[in-house]
Amino acid sequence: MFVLFSFLISIVISIIESPFDTEILTNIYTIAVLLPSIGLSIRRLHDSGRSGWWVLIPCVLVLPIAWYVVAQLYFTQPTILISAVFAGISIIAVTLYIIYLYCIPSQPGTNQYGPNPKGVTVPAPTPSAPVVEKAPEAPLAQEDEVVINDISVAEPVVYPEEKV
Repeated sequence: MFVLFSFLISIVISIIESPFDTEILTNIYTIAVLLPSIGLSIRRLHDSGRSGWWVLIPCVLVLPIAWYVVAQLYFTQPTILISAVFAGISIIAVTLYIIYLYCIPSQPGTNQYGPNPKGVTVPAPTPSAPVVEKAPEAPLAQEDEVVINDISVAEPVVYPEEKV
């Protein structure tokens, strides 16, 4: 919501300033919103379980842009074109990665930075009783079996010898 309202306020300020050909209100608003924007970005990264230092990723863009400026000053046209393409691809890649970081869902439950602001919690594990399987009942012993500790052991059957 902060970004939406900030965007709408910026449009209104631009409309107000356009007839006067000045940018004083835009500059004042940008300075006033700078720290809250950084704080909001850090909080969003904390919601997803990442460090707030990830906010500094756009600072990496200084290198390709600086190379582009140096290439314009000291090199030929093909080198300038290559450095411009490299700077453009770098800007697009970093911008897409920052958008990805801001759009991923929050971690459910509590992380190292605090509880989930959306109130989504992970259900607490419930202690479960160990599962004890019931031993199968021993079958009734036959006349020629002996049961020892629920184990049926067959005894040899001895028949009286018959005389022929």
